[in-house]
Amino acid sequence: MADSKVVAFRFPPALQDRIDGYAERLSTRAGVEVTRAQVVKKLLALGLDAAEAEETATRKQKR
Repeated sequence: MADSKVVAFRFPPALQDRIDGYAERLSTRAGVEVTRAQVVKKLLALGLDAAEAEETATRKQKR
């Protein structure tokens, strides 16, 4: 990802714990280290995909 930018976020401790736990579980299943940054990027992309799909569906229903 040569074209990436550094972006900082503040997460509540409970959310950070969930992210770290998810990274640990993925690491165990995959057999390789999965970093917090990788998990956050993936979860943000999945969440944004879902939000955009919902927005598109709502827009289509209003037509």
